[in-house]
Amino acid sequence: MYEAARRNAAYTLIVGCVLLVYGWMSSPIHYDELGPFYNTSVEVFFWILRLGGLAFVLIAVLAFMGLRLALFLDAAVSMICGLFMVLCGGYWIKETGLDLSRILYVVFGVMFLRASMSSLALFRGQAPAGPETPGGTEARPHPGDAASEEPPHPASVHPDSLPKDGQPPPEGYLAALSKDKTEPPDAAFK
Repeated sequence: MYEAARRNAAYTLIVGCVLLVYGWMSSPIHYDELGPFYNTSVEVFFWILRLGGLAFVLIAVLAFMGLRLALFLDAAVSMICGLFMVLCGGYWIKETGLDLSRILYVVFGVMFLRASMSSLALFRGQAPAGPETPGGTEARPHPGDAASEEPPHPASVHPDSLPKDGQPPPEGYLAALSKDKTEPPDAAFK
């Protein structure tokens, strides 16, 4: 079983259900004055939502089973849906002007394109690109994995100016501590 696929399954199912509901409950609006290409793009867009939603639900089933193939299929379907959302939304903005729904289509399309990159990185066994791995080429352990090490707790750091364990603090302890010129130790994990 591939754990990354199982972690991704619930999100894929939610996306599939939302696309199915929106694709079937919303009715495409046609404008005869804008021409056949515009009306065809509307039909294609809503069929992409319907078929993409169905595909995401099926991919979620594969992901719940822990199949690695689900991540690749998720990346492919996310890429296709995102591309059509960006292209159709951008074309509609160009033809009819700014509209909140069309702006959201473009924004969600970009989000789908980004999600496809993350799913593809998980499929390849790499972590998605982040601040620790700018290229996304090194795999980072998942926080829940046993292989990830915990950094030392800040309270466990013991400066040299403090008395050793079991010894009482000397007179003028706080004054001596304030005059200590050594750099405080770093609790960061190295």
